[in-house]
Amino acid sequence: MEKILVSIVVVTYNFEDIILETLESIKNQTYQNIELIITDDNSTDKTVEISEKWAEENRERFNDIRIIKNRINVGPTKNYNIGLKEARGEWVKYISDDIMSPDFIEDSLKIVSKNSEIEILFSQAISFKGKLEEKNFLGKYPEDKDLFKYDLDSRKQLEYMLEHCYVSAPTNFIKKSLLEEVGYCDEKYKYFEDYPLWIKILETGRKLYLNPKINLYYRRWEKSVSYNNTNYLNEKLIKFEREYFENEKKYKIKNPIKRFEISLQLYREEQIIKAGNKGPTLYSKLLRYLQPSRYKKKKYLLIFVLVLSVSKSTLGLLSKEIAPISLISPSL
Repeated sequence: MEKILVSIVVVTYNFEDIILETLESIKNQTYQNIELIITDDNSTDKTVEISEKWAEENRERFNDIRIIKNRINVGPTKNYNIGLKEARGEWVKYISDDIMSPDFIEDSLKIVSKNSEIEILFSQAISFKGKLEEKNFLGKYPEDKDLFKYDLDSRKQLEYMLEHCYVSAPTNFIKKSLLEEVGYCDEKYKYFEDYPLWIKILETGRKLYLNPKINLYYRRWEKSVSYNNTNYLNEKLIKFEREYFENEKKYKIKNPIKRFEISLQLYREEQIIKAGNKGPTLYSKLLRYLQPSRYKKKKYLLIFVLVLSVSKSTLGLLSKEIAPISLISPSL
């Protein structure tokens, strides 16, 4: 197994305070045959300087270490692609500011070596804020309620993925040949590299597999593009999620109720952003009552669908042209 070269791609941008934690977690992997690629997106702090010094001190630990320095800031998606395309390993793992368990690579290789059909593998991660201490843990992702989806075939996995991303992106372990086949991350979406990639992979008929183990710690902090909690929504990320939904995903979702609910959720998040990212507003709370998933009893859902059908010119559920903004008057 040690003959298999694994590439770990670390994308960085102004990570001087935390880059060493990520790099040390890679150095401490029990698996030895690793190529390390660090691709920096024109950091304005000492990220590159710190990385270069660490690389010189630890070069003999790796099959190879390469540091790529972008001359201009290109954004997360293109930065990921720069590193992924440079990777020479049969398997690739990409992260940014996360911390890997020492057995991450070894465990992943053991699983894929037992099943030749696996070309993409995920696991569970614990998110944290601040220092990596149990008191700072925020939660486990994906949640246990979503784990059954990994037992489904690729067609059903795609249906669920179109409705909701149920994978923890930093736990990825992907065959390089699969990335080449699907054309890597979609650079049309500058801050939104992972979700479109999973959908592209599922559309090829590949199935997502799960290592039922927590083996990565996912950092949430103010400098991360994906930073998000109940009181904060990243403006750039939501913008690209909306763009992706409208351009790529919307009409792939066959169920109009699901399509409506996703569109409504994006609109709710946009309203929170417009209100200053201070958390749910009265308006966004009111919008929750239009979500069909709130109505568990079939008779209530039936009434809901009937109202939507009758009111389609106002609600825009069945019309592709009417945006969610017409759902409720902003004056509420």
